[in-house]
Amino acid sequence: MESLQGILTKPDLVDKGTEEAVVDIVRNLIIHLKKGYMIVKCRGQQDIQSNLDLASAIQKEKAFFEDHEHFRILMAEKRATIPLLAEKLTSELVEHINKSLPTLEDQINTQLQKANQDLLKYGKGMPKTEGEKLHFLIDKIRLFNQDITNLSQEEKLSENDTRLFTKIRKEFLKWEKKLNESAVKMQKGNHLEVQRFDEQYRGRELPGFINYQTFETIIKQLIVELEAPAIEMLKKVTEMVRQDFTKVAKDHFADFHNLYRAAKDRIEDIKEKQLEEAECIVRTQFAMEQILYCQDKVYSRDLSSVRKHTAAEEKGPLKVNSVGLLLCLPDEKYASVKEMAYHLEAYFNITSGYQGPP
Repeated sequence: MESLQGILTKPDLVDKGTEEAVVDIVRNLIIHLKKGYMIVKCRGQQDIQSNLDLASAIQKEKAFFEDHEHFRILMAEKRATIPLLAEKLTSELVEHINKSLPTLEDQINTQLQKANQDLLKYGKGMPKTEGEKLHFLIDKIRLFNQDITNLSQEEKLSENDTRLFTKIRKEFLKWEKKLNESAVKMQKGNHLEVQRFDEQYRGRELPGFINYQTFETIIKQLIVELEAPAIEMLKKVTEMVRQDFTKVAKDHFADFHNLYRAAKDRIEDIKEKQLEEAECIVRTQFAMEQILYCQDKVYSRDLSSVRKHTAAEEKGPLKVNSVGLLLCLPDEKYASVKEMAYHLEAYFNITSGYQGPP
């Protein structure tokens, strides 16, 4: 109740014997208010009908309080009459204005700055001559191209915007996670495939010699499973870029429907063309990955690294490596499965590097 000012009216109608209670209320002793109470006597209906002017009404009010046995003390304490109420309210208003001025000034400056920015954005107004129209159009397109360039170069266009590269980077991190999960979630039947071939087709080969065709089939299957998620991620990133570019176009051309439509159409055309080219490149990359190849030196290094990494676990319990193949099989019968696991692990580590995020 810090902002409340209590005002009592019609003191001439107070019941006899309750005057002291009214005095206590005005003195803020009954219901406390931060700014206290005032009591006034306004013109009655009879005074209004008699066309009693304001000055006469004030004199009549003053005489009422001066002559009243109980309320005269309130006038002495400056708690009664309309002139004293006006004086107090004026003082309160001045105090409130003094407190509010700094905040009000800051708000005005903020709004002024925003208005100036909007005016700069709108330019010098609508041109009239053909020459002015041409310069106006050039300036609008130049500013639009400037913001598109800033967006492409990872510049924030406003404090509330999230950088485009930041959003795209999150998608590539999701793709990296997808690659890692695809390694961990390789079909659990891969080792069964190797085991089946070993039991059904191994002839004079000694245990531990792997079949290259089986190895190639497993790798190709994994690469095929990754192609669709890669295309999906490409389309999602492309749509994010299109949305941000379209937002820039709307910010610049919202009041110019033809320009806005032309910019949107151009953005859409470029998006479709570049998406088609990018998708072709991605599919070509996956098609190339169907041809198993790696430099001897690189493959030998990774294969050696896998062997060293699992060497300490050879005597441990049954384990599964990142491509779903059993590594620690104590039974000599599964030597071929173990050997295949080493090769798959090494090759998958290499291809994941090719297809991972930049």
